[in-house]
Amino acid sequence: MPQGRPVVAARVGTRSVLVPALVSVLVGWAVLIALSYVVERPLLLWIAPLLGAHWIATARVSLDCLTLATTGWAIGRMNRSAPLLGVLVFALTLAAFAADVPMGIDLWLLVQLARGALHDVHDLSPLATNAAQQLFLFGSLAVGGLLSRKPVSLFGEPSR
Repeated sequence: MPQGRPVVAARVGTRSVLVPALVSVLVGWAVLIALSYVVERPLLLWIAPLLGAHWIATARVSLDCLTLATTGWAIGRMNRSAPLLGVLVFALTLAAFAADVPMGIDLWLLVQLARGALHDVHDLSPLATNAAQQLFLFGSLAVGGLLSRKPVSLFGEPSR
C-alpha cells in the first residue's frame, strides 16, 4: 500500500446536478417571456399586414420556433455541464405551464385530440397537425440546447 494521502472517492451529488438545471430553467423562463412579449409579439403585429391572413399562423409558428431555439440556447449556456438536462427540465415545466405562455405549446389539446381520434376518424388530421407542431416547437428547444455546446469542426480540426 503506498504511503501518503489517502485516496478519497469524489462523489457527485444530486445538488451539483440539480442546482444548475434549476437556475437554467429560471433563466429560460425569463428569456422566453422577454422574447415572447418584447420581440415576437411586436414583430408579428408589424409583419401581419404584409403577410396577409393566410400566412399569419405560419409566421407565428416560425417565430415561436425561433424564440424556443433561442431559449434553449440560453438554457444550455447556463448549464454547460449538462445542457440537455436543463432543456429537458425546462420542457417539462413548459408543458405543465404552457397555458400561461403565448406559445403554440398545448400538450393537453394533443391528448384530447388523440382521445377524440380513437372515437372518430375525422379527428386524425387535426391530431397529426398538432403533433407535428408540438414536435417542431419542442425540437426547436432541443436544437437550441444542442447549439449551446462547445463548437465542433466538421473537418476534424480543433475549433478555436
